[in-house]
Amino acid sequence: MDLYGGSPGATITYYHEAETSQGSVEGWTLMEIRWADILRAEWEENPGTPFPPKEVTGFSIGLSTEGTERTSGMIRLDDLALLDSPASAPGDNLTAEIQDALKGVDQKPDDPFAHLRLALAYWDAGQSRLAYVSLAKAADLAGGDAGFFMRAGNRFVEREAWVAAAIMYQRAVLAQAGGEIPANLLDAYHEAVYKAVDRRDVLLYLPFAGIANVDQPMAYIAEGRFHLLRGNNVKAREFLERARQIKPTLPEVTLLDAEISFKEGNQEQARGLLDELMSNPDTPEWIRALADTYLIQNP
Repeated sequence: MDLYGGSPGATITYYHEAETSQGSVEGWTLMEIRWADILRAEWEENPGTPFPPKEVTGFSIGLSTEGTERTSGMIRLDDLALLDSPASAPGDNLTAEIQDALKGVDQKPDDPFAHLRLALAYWDAGQSRLAYVSLAKAADLAGGDAGFFMRAGNRFVEREAWVAAAIMYQRAVLAQAGGEIPANLLDAYHEAVYKAVDRRDVLLYLPFAGIANVDQPMAYIAEGRFHLLRGNNVKAREFLERARQIKPTLPEVTLLDAEISFKEGNQEQARGLLDELMSNPDTPEWIRALADTYLIQNP
């Protein structure tokens, strides 16, 4: 059993929130595991003091079941790295922007834009976990306001916060009346999803199943690129082909094919695919820009 991060033999990755209970000891984390799913995780900062569950967004581990038929197990891990674990209490490091945004929320607690402003302030201060919490509150208050979600997504794109942007664009897509999705929204959503998968916390906030509910081919593209960026070219191509079977003309199919081909050492094939994208007038601008970058990086 290894911490997720490229360890040999780590074949499955589970993402989940943590719960606390008694049983851990200082400096270690006690985990009870079923290989099919994780039951719970237990930890303590200090003996007798549980780690506050609301301050943990999740973590990942890799499980290797090779050579064993055990259906459950227990293990203690030292120095488990937490994704987005807060470095300080929520009351610390309040920038002037955060303080102003907090006042705005106090004055208008039911205003989604007030909570969005707070989310952006937290993000700009490097407090991503609190940013996601505020963004979730803003989204709940916005209900089915597609315009709000589009604007929120745009604000996070300005910060290259692709996971948050994808979440907002996805909500905008789901809020469209009659199922008709504007081309500019679908384009923005695809860009954010494609770029979000290189973030380590992507599956904590943007699971592939959620993407599939909106756009199945794009979910396969995202999962393929997720594996590619983590060194699994075989898995990447497997999901690419699933997307190709559904929508072979999707430009993201060609883009991911080129990325995989570069990783496989097929430079000529990759460059040909990118040239194809560059010569097609219907290729979205963000894909054209990425294709141009890849061509420059791989002369």
